[in-house]
Amino acid sequence: MIHLAYATVSAAWGTAKAGHGILLMGVQSPDLVWRSLIPIIMAGVNGIYGLIISVVISSQISEPQGG
Repeated sequence: MIHLAYATVSAAWGTAKAGHGILLMGVQSPDLVWRSLIPIIMAGVNGIYGLIISVVISSQISEPQGG
């Protein structure tokens, strides 16, 4: 389940950095703000991908045989 934590933290960090970039872009050239939304969407996609991969990995873990 550590994969889920890494995916969530990295998606949140990516969203925060992209949001900061959008703020800077809004100050410099407001007409390009909509184009700056792509990194936020991609960070969210990365978080969902990490969730899916962590579920797949955790479903393959089985109990050891013979204690």
